[in-house]
Amino acid sequence: VTGRLSRQQQQVVEIVRMNAIEMQRLIENLVDYNQLPRQELVLEPIRLGVLWQERLANYRISIDQKALQLSRRGTVDSWVADRHKLRTSLDNLLSNAVNYAPEGGHIDVVWRKEDANLIIEVANSGKPIPAEDRERVFEPFFQSNAKRTGPIKGSGIGLSVARECIEIQGGTLELATHKSLPVCFRLTCPPL
Repeated sequence: VTGRLSRQQQQVVEIVRMNAIEMQRLIENLVDYNQLPRQELVLEPIRLGVLWQERLANYRISIDQKALQLSRRGTVDSWVADRHKLRTSLDNLLSNAVNYAPEGGHIDVVWRKEDANLIIEVANSGKPIPAEDRERVFEPFFQSNAKRTGPIKGSGIGLSVARECIEIQGGTLELATHKSLPVCFRLTCPPL
Protein backbone atom coordinates (compact mmCIF):
# COMPACT_ATOMS: atom_id res chain seq x y z
CA VAL A 1 0.00 0.00 0.00
CA THR A 2 2.79 2.47 0.89
CA GLY A 3 5.16 1.31 -1.83
CA ARG A 4 8.46 -0.46 -1.63
CA LEU A 5 10.08 -0.72 1.77
CA SER A 6 13.75 -0.02 2.30
CA ARG A 7 15.92 -2.81 3.71
CA GLN A 8 15.84 -1.18 7.16
CA GLN A 9 12.03 -0.85 7.03
CA GLN A 10 11.75 -4.51 6.01
CA GLN A 11 13.84 -5.52 9.02
CA VAL A 12 11.61 -3.49 11.35
CA VAL A 13 8.47 -5.02 9.82
CA GLU A 14 9.98 -8.50 10.23
CA ILE A 15 10.77 -7.82 13.90
CA VAL A 16 7.19 -6.63 14.47
CA ARG A 17 5.92 -9.76 12.69
CA MET A 18 8.08 -12.04 14.84
CA ASN A 19 6.90 -10.28 18.01
CA ALA A 20 3.30 -10.76 16.89
CA ILE A 21 3.98 -14.48 16.33
CA GLU A 22 5.52 -14.75 19.81
CA MET A 23 2.53 -12.95 21.37
CA GLN A 24 0.19 -15.30 19.51
CA ARG A 25 2.18 -18.28 20.84
CA LEU A 26 1.86 -16.97 24.40
CA ILE A 27 -1.90 -16.49 23.97
CA GLU A 28 -2.26 -19.98 22.50
CA ASN A 29 -0.32 -21.38 25.47
CA LEU A 30 -2.79 -19.80 27.87
CA VAL A 31 -5.77 -21.11 25.90
CA ASP A 32 -4.18 -24.56 25.52
CA TYR A 33 -3.38 -24.72 29.21
CA ASN A 34 -7.05 -24.33 30.11
CA GLN A 35 -8.29 -26.74 27.44
CA LEU A 36 -5.63 -29.50 27.46
CA PRO A 37 -7.41 -31.88 29.87
CA ARG A 38 -10.50 -31.87 27.61
CA GLN A 39 -8.76 -32.26 24.25
CA GLU A 40 -8.74 -35.59 22.45
CA LEU A 41 -5.60 -36.94 20.85
CA VAL A 42 -5.43 -36.73 17.08
CA LEU A 43 -2.74 -39.20 16.07
CA GLU A 44 -0.97 -39.06 12.74
CA PRO A 45 2.45 -39.83 11.27
CA ILE A 46 4.76 -36.81 11.56
CA ARG A 47 7.94 -36.28 9.56
CA LEU A 48 10.24 -35.04 12.30
CA GLY A 49 12.83 -33.32 10.09
CA VAL A 50 10.08 -31.31 8.38
CA LEU A 51 8.45 -30.47 11.72
CA TRP A 52 11.75 -29.13 13.07
CA GLN A 53 12.37 -27.17 9.88
CA GLU A 54 8.95 -25.49 10.28
CA ARG A 55 9.56 -24.73 13.97
CA LEU A 56 13.03 -23.31 13.33
CA ALA A 57 11.73 -21.05 10.56
CA ASN A 58 9.69 -19.18 13.18
CA TYR A 59 12.84 -18.41 15.17
CA ARG A 60 15.27 -17.79 12.32
CA ILE A 61 15.44 -14.01 12.79
CA SER A 62 16.04 -14.31 16.55
CA ILE A 63 18.66 -17.00 15.98
CA ASP A 64 20.41 -14.84 13.38
CA GLN A 65 20.18 -11.63 15.44
CA LYS A 66 21.74 -13.33 18.45
CA ALA A 67 24.30 -15.10 16.23
CA LEU A 68 23.32 -18.42 17.81
CA GLN A 69 25.01 -21.55 16.54
CA LEU A 70 22.42 -24.24 15.98
CA SER A 71 23.04 -27.94 15.52
CA ARG A 72 20.15 -30.19 14.57
CA ARG A 73 20.31 -33.91 13.96
CA GLY A 74 17.98 -36.84 14.14
CA THR A 75 17.92 -40.54 13.47
CA VAL A 76 14.14 -41.02 13.33
CA ASP A 77 12.34 -40.03 10.13
CA SER A 78 8.74 -40.14 11.33
CA TRP A 79 6.70 -40.75 14.46
CA VAL A 80 3.01 -41.20 15.21
CA ALA A 81 1.81 -38.59 17.69
CA ASP A 82 -0.63 -35.71 18.09
CA ARG A 83 0.90 -33.12 15.73
CA HIS A 84 -0.55 -30.06 17.48
CA LYS A 85 0.55 -31.16 20.94
CA LEU A 86 4.03 -32.23 19.83
CA ARG A 87 4.45 -28.97 17.89
CA THR A 88 3.33 -26.97 20.93
CA SER A 89 5.87 -28.76 23.12
CA LEU A 90 8.70 -28.24 20.64
CA ASP A 91 7.77 -24.57 20.15
CA ASN A 92 8.00 -23.94 23.87
CA LEU A 93 11.32 -25.77 24.21
CA LEU A 94 12.81 -23.97 21.23
CA SER A 95 11.50 -20.59 22.40
CA ASN A 96 13.15 -21.14 25.79
CA ALA A 97 16.44 -22.17 24.17
CA VAL A 98 16.48 -19.11 21.89
CA ASN A 99 15.43 -16.66 24.61
CA TYR A 100 17.78 -17.91 27.33
CA ALA A 101 20.88 -18.61 25.24
CA PRO A 102 23.35 -15.70 25.31
CA GLU A 103 24.44 -13.86 22.18
CA GLY A 104 26.80 -16.07 20.19
CA GLY A 105 25.60 -19.08 22.20
CA HIS A 106 24.71 -22.59 21.13
CA ILE A 107 21.51 -24.57 20.72
CA ASP A 108 21.60 -28.32 20.18
CA VAL A 109 18.51 -30.22 19.00
CA VAL A 110 18.68 -34.01 18.81
CA TRP A 111 16.04 -36.66 18.25
CA ARG A 112 16.50 -40.42 18.34
CA LYS A 113 14.77 -43.68 19.18
CA GLU A 114 15.66 -45.22 22.52
CA ASP A 115 13.92 -48.27 24.07
CA ALA A 116 11.04 -47.94 21.56
CA ASN A 117 10.47 -44.29 22.58
CA LEU A 118 11.16 -41.10 20.68
CA ILE A 119 13.64 -38.98 22.64
CA ILE A 120 13.98 -35.29 21.79
CA GLU A 121 16.57 -33.12 23.52
CA VAL A 122 16.75 -29.35 23.24
CA ALA A 123 19.83 -27.91 24.93
CA ASN A 124 21.28 -24.43 25.11
CA SER A 125 24.24 -22.52 26.44
CA GLY A 126 23.73 -19.90 29.12
CA LYS A 127 23.33 -20.04 32.87
CA PRO A 128 22.26 -23.37 34.33
CA ILE A 129 18.87 -23.58 36.00
CA PRO A 130 19.42 -23.23 39.77
CA ALA A 131 18.95 -26.47 41.74
CA GLU A 132 16.04 -25.00 43.70
CA ASP A 133 14.21 -24.16 40.44
CA ARG A 134 14.83 -27.42 38.56
CA GLU A 135 11.42 -28.98 39.27
CA ARG A 136 9.55 -25.72 39.70
CA VAL A 137 10.24 -24.62 36.09
CA PHE A 138 7.35 -26.91 35.09
CA GLU A 139 4.88 -25.23 37.47
CA PRO A 140 2.37 -22.91 35.77
CA PHE A 141 3.40 -19.24 35.91
CA PHE A 142 6.66 -19.95 37.78
CA GLN A 143 9.49 -17.72 36.62
CA SER A 144 13.07 -18.37 37.63
CA ASN A 145 15.54 -15.56 38.24
CA ALA A 146 17.29 -16.48 34.98
CA LYS A 147 17.43 -13.60 32.50
CA ARG A 148 15.33 -14.00 29.37
CA THR A 149 16.31 -11.90 26.36
CA GLY A 150 14.03 -10.45 23.73
CA PRO A 151 11.35 -7.78 23.67
CA ILE A 152 8.56 -9.94 25.10
CA LYS A 153 8.62 -11.14 28.68
CA GLY A 154 7.75 -14.81 29.12
CA SER A 155 4.50 -15.86 30.79
CA GLY A 156 5.94 -18.68 32.89
CA ILE A 157 3.50 -21.15 31.39
CA GLY A 158 5.37 -22.52 28.36
CA LEU A 159 7.15 -25.42 30.08
CA SER A 160 4.01 -26.50 31.96
CA VAL A 161 2.07 -26.53 28.66
CA ALA A 162 4.92 -28.42 26.96
CA ARG A 163 4.96 -31.02 29.74
CA GLU A 164 1.16 -31.38 29.77
CA CYS A 165 1.07 -31.85 25.96
CA ILE A 166 3.54 -34.74 26.24
CA GLU A 167 2.05 -36.31 29.37
CA ILE A 168 -1.36 -36.46 27.65
CA GLN A 169 0.37 -38.70 25.07
CA GLY A 170 1.86 -40.90 27.81
CA GLY A 171 5.29 -39.27 27.67
CA THR A 172 7.48 -37.16 29.90
CA LEU A 173 9.37 -33.87 29.85
CA GLU A 174 12.24 -33.36 32.25
CA LEU A 175 15.51 -31.59 32.74
CA ALA A 176 18.44 -33.73 31.65
CA THR A 177 22.22 -33.61 31.51
CA HIS A 178 23.86 -32.64 28.23
CA LYS A 179 27.47 -33.50 27.37
CA SER A 180 28.50 -29.85 26.97
CA LEU A 181 25.58 -27.42 27.45
CA PRO A 182 24.24 -26.39 30.88
CA VAL A 183 20.51 -26.49 30.09
CA CYS A 184 18.85 -29.49 28.46
CA PHE A 185 15.21 -30.53 28.29
CA ARG A 186 14.46 -34.15 27.36
CA LEU A 187 11.09 -35.07 25.92
CA THR A 188 10.18 -38.76 25.82
CA CYS A 189 7.29 -39.74 23.55
CA PRO A 190 6.16 -43.40 23.64
CA PRO A 191 4.85 -45.25 20.57
CA LEU A 192 1.09 -44.76 20.21
